[in-house]
Order: sequence, then structure tokens, then C-alpha cells
Amino acid sequence: MKTSLILFISTAIILTFSNILSKNIIPQTIFSAIENGDAKALSSYFNQSIELKIIDKEGIYGKKQAEILLKDFFSDNKPVFFEVIKQEDHVNSSFGICNFDNTTGQKFSVYVYVRNFGSKNIITKLKIEYL
Repeated sequence: MKTSLILFISTAIILTFSNILSKNIIPQTIFSAIENGDAKALSSYFNQSIELKIIDKEGIYGKKQAEILLKDFFSDNKPVFFEVIKQEDHVNSSFGICNFDNTTGQKFSVYVYVRNFGSKNIITKLKIEYL
């Protein structure tokens, strides 16, 4: 009986920690869209308006306009090396940071702010800066 209880508790602890450690706070599809330079896939997560900063262009844009700006950016800056740097979870929101190099070796940092609305993840802010 005692051995069964210890085994049960140990298993529960291991499963809990493995679940916490493997949790993807930002959906992988968002990072994949950035890695692939896919503005259309990325914009599918945009709110109707989004706070967007791409290098020196900054403002609040409608979903379609933001998609066009990102498409233009990615056409000039196709990611060739990509790395997720950090993710943090907060109450009803999360953020992630990733870096990528373009084909000419220029390095960029991308900050993604996501709000959770029920079961839906919405990007409310996206910043792309030189690294």
C-alpha cells in the first residue's frame, strides 16, 4: 500500500513537471510563420488592429495593412537562421522573443505579444528590430 502511494505521488510529480517544461506558451505555428517569412499565416493570428513596429515603421494598423507591411518586409528579409529565445506566460497573455538572420546575414529580433481570448490566441503587438 505504502509503495503504491509513493509510486503514484512520484508519477504525478514527474508528469506535472514534464507538462510544465514542455508547454509551448506561444503557439508553434506563430513561430513557424515567422521562421518561414509567411506574412499570411502570421496575420491569421492578428487582432482586427495590431500595434506593429518594423524597424523604423511604427503604428497601429488594420489586419490586412499589417499583413502587407510584413509581406514587404519578409520579401526583402527572408529568414535563413531562426531561434526562439524566450517565452513568458502571464494572466490571459504571453510574449515571446525570437531572432533570425536574413540571407545577407543581417540579424533581427522579433517580439510577439499574444492575448488569450478563450481558446483563441491573438497577436496584439509585434515588433521587429535590428539585433
